[in-house]
Amino acid sequence: MAVTQSFFSDTYNTRFPTWCYEKCPCDTSQMANPTHFKIQINNGKQKTKLLYIQNDYLITKSKQNDLKWICYLNSTLKVLKNSREQTSTLLLSQGQNEVSISGDIENLLKTIKRYSIQEEFKMKFQLIKKLGQGAFAEVYSAKNKQSDDYFAVKMFEKQFFKSYLDQQSLLKEIKVLRTIYHESTVALLELYETQCYVYVVMELLNGGNLSQYLDKNSPLSEKQTAQIVYNLLISLNHINSFGIFHRDLKPDNIIFREKGNLDSLCIIDFGLADFYNQEAIYLFNRCGSVGFVAPEILHDCAYDLKVDLYSIGIIMYCALNGSLPFEGNSMQKVQQNYKGEVKTNNLNISSKGLQFINSLLQPNPQKRIDLQEALIHPWFLEQNFSSIKGFKLKSMKQSIMKQNLMLTPQLIKSSPNSTPRSPQSPLTNPSQQSSFLMRMAGKKLSNFKLDEDLTPREKEQYSPKSNLLKKVVVRKSIFNHLEPLKRQRKLE
Repeated sequence: MAVTQSFFSDTYNTRFPTWCYEKCPCDTSQMANPTHFKIQINNGKQKTKLLYIQNDYLITKSKQNDLKWICYLNSTLKVLKNSREQTSTLLLSQGQNEVSISGDIENLLKTIKRYSIQEEFKMKFQLIKKLGQGAFAEVYSAKNKQSDDYFAVKMFEKQFFKSYLDQQSLLKEIKVLRTIYHESTVALLELYETQCYVYVVMELLNGGNLSQYLDKNSPLSEKQTAQIVYNLLISLNHINSFGIFHRDLKPDNIIFREKGNLDSLCIIDFGLADFYNQEAIYLFNRCGSVGFVAPEILHDCAYDLKVDLYSIGIIMYCALNGSLPFEGNSMQKVQQNYKGEVKTNNLNISSKGLQFINSLLQPNPQKRIDLQEALIHPWFLEQNFSSIKGFKLKSMKQSIMKQNLMLTPQLIKSSPNSTPRSPQSPLTNPSQQSSFLMRMAGKKLSNFKLDEDLTPREKEQYSPKSNLLKKVVVRKSIFNHLEPLKRQRKLE
């Protein structure tokens, strides 16, 4: 049954399917070789054009050799096959408007599927095993009926996305995943929508997560730790090149593509990721996981891309020591995370390694090492990472900060008394943790209130031993929220 009201309709380009002649918003310097296709817009004349595809843009040239483009973001995608002529036609539609592309479309489809919405999920996939479920999503392994390949599918019930923040949370994560498409991050491959559900098809990673690996093998050697940290920095370099920070880096959110292969690390769970902007306007400001979050986030201060470097410093500490620096569930120990002070003199590590971890765990972000300095740090040379000698840091995309600010909804800025709450916050549904994190950090603290957060009346109301410990600290991605729901939902 066709979708009557798309979850994505508010994201449509209002000029679709008209060719636009002003400068294309995407980076056209990296466009692949064009191919001839027959293109028809609505009921107009079918024309043969040299067509480029760059992310969510169809690009061709005018008679004056100028570029012109159509943004097809979140258009409904259908593929019609003519078996007699052995040709295929690709249809992209938004409401009553439509673009058809005919020819050898197979090479186009891999990209277009990531930026468009399909409808026939049940015809193409079979859900195999339930991996988990949460406040918004049920997570399954699924088999493609045609290829027999397996994928991870997140199934979101649309009726639960009632508020603007709920909707924007999912749209933001999808946008981030589309942007950072890379071997070092989990890949979004396709999107489907029916009357009741949104299906996000992603690659299925079976190598286990870093939390499980540390649970069995920590403490790690200095060489192994350097290998993990260096690979995380390489991944972060790619993510940061788009002006994006993750804001929830921790062992649970780092997966092995190949079990036990430290060079196959892959970052997942981008539910708290966002596009950095100098105005500090984000969907959610105060967010992260207790024990790993950078202190400046908890302080309700403006922050930058260095927040993820602090989290990598905590991961490095866990690998070397086998435990978090902030153990326990008392107010005093979680307040250590708020202060950001980590004692590292107990670590079995060289002097260069000690200097490196201290530079990552610097509570003052202005004094904290930056990504470029981290990637060429002498510690990695000491550990025989010879590849860094020729390493080149990815430069930030041109004008990306301006674009990020333009693309960010005008939401409430962070303040001590008003912090936008994530719809997947454990304040509503406390998230489960792996045995490694439970062993290290104790009970997940979802309601922690620091003294600075309390009003005078609240200070009288709550004793120091109160279990109401935090206002808004921990948030989980709706893509990785596996707490059982209170009721079962019937599959569509």
